[in-house]
Amino acid sequence: MFVTPNKVAFVRKSVREGIIPRILLEFLMSRIMIKDSAKLYNDDTIKRLLNERQIAIKLFMNVMFGYTGASFSGRMPSSEIADSVVELARYLLTSSIEDIDGNPKYGRGKVVYGDTDSIFYHLKGYSVEQAFKIGEQIAKDMTKKFPYPVELKFEKVYDGLVLVSKKRYYGKCFDKLNGNAKYEGKGLECVRRDGIDLTSELMRDTLNLLLDTKDLSKVKDLLLDVLADSRAGLLTEDKYCFAKEVKMLKYSESSMPSHGHAARQLTRLDPNLIPKYGERMKYLVTKG
Repeated sequence: MFVTPNKVAFVRKSVREGIIPRILLEFLMSRIMIKDSAKLYNDDTIKRLLNERQIAIKLFMNVMFGYTGASFSGRMPSSEIADSVVELARYLLTSSIEDIDGNPKYGRGKVVYGDTDSIFYHLKGYSVEQAFKIGEQIAKDMTKKFPYPVELKFEKVYDGLVLVSKKRYYGKCFDKLNGNAKYEGKGLECVRRDGIDLTSELMRDTLNLLLDTKDLSKVKDLLLDVLADSRAGLLTEDKYCFAKEVKMLKYSESSMPSHGHAARQLTRLDPNLIPKYGERMKYLVTKG
């Protein structure tokens, strides 16, 4: 018998394997295989396709967990399972942080971010190569600490990272020891699609410049140049367009959003141009 941190008991796999663990384990192994396969390709189209597939599997697994916690609308509600997943995940995360943070075996680094299922470990003064070795050692040691199939995977090294808040960051990362650096972010306007292009492009360019040069004066000069061009009217109108998903059936006349009005005006011009449900509608906000 296994007792979770919230005092719920589960029988061992050797006694009886549940239907949910069997389903999730199969999908988990498939997701890991797809993520590992993506690292073998240099073609961006194939990498993007494989990434979308692993995200789809992740969403399915999240829905499985969500169903167990949905007491009224769920098909298989069990608050004990849902609460156990949350509490066990929190325990695994906090336990790993306690073992890693400031440990001389791992370079006396500091855990600067820990959320849900990921940890960011700051190694001041270490090279990318050294960080890879320490990261792989941490992953190996933490995986040994927990029972199968719990596994802490070392994913990447950031050589410069801007941490804004929970689930909002941007950095220059290496996912292979001898691979090329790439820029990636999460939650910020530069990776979101519902803002205007000028915002996302300007944020991406300034962050890339900051990570490459570590010079705020160059970032300031870039910002001032782009803002000067904007005030002088040198930028095209498409830089100021918003792009948001249209869901016409969900809107009432009194709460019609801007992109809903734009879609309706477009439909009046040509009924064949009516946007599909969930399609992104581009629109421009003008004065007057």
